[in-house]
Amino acid sequence: MNGMDFSGESLEQLGQQARARIEAADKSMEKAENLYVSAGLYLIEAKRRVDAEAPQGGKTAAWVKYLTDHCQIGKTRAWEVMAIAKGDTTAQGLNARKNENRGPVVVWNFEVVMCDDKGGDEAFSRIRDKVKPKVDTDRVRLEAIVRKTAKLLTVAQLQA
Repeated sequence: MNGMDFSGESLEQLGQQARARIEAADKSMEKAENLYVSAGLYLIEAKRRVDAEAPQGGKTAAWVKYLTDHCQIGKTRAWEVMAIAKGDTTAQGLNARKNENRGPVVVWNFEVVMCDDKGGDEAFSRIRDKVKPKVDTDRVRLEAIVRKTAKLLTVAQLQA
């Protein structure tokens, strides 16, 4: 099943090993939560300073630039971590909400269709006919992407 061999373990040993791993996992989650709180506190202070130095009306742009340049995270992730630090949520609660908000997984099967140098609507319709979306609500978005891509591609580009 999982590649682990428990044949030499007694029931008592199995219970002890399971409990030890549960305790280690609990400590790990607690440590992760503490790290998120600490990171959030740093971000809250950084935001306070960035906002203080930013020109009027430019706070959001300055904050996003700071996050990109110094933290390599996005604005949403920063807000999430700061919310954990403020006690508005927990890391586990945030992950649970993210999992609830995820829609169905969509798998697209694309087939490259050769077209003339002009690309355009003919190529789009030939590509669109090869795509079978599993979720109907994504069709409009997909068609826009395929249309834009089809107009940019030429035979020479596809052969390269």
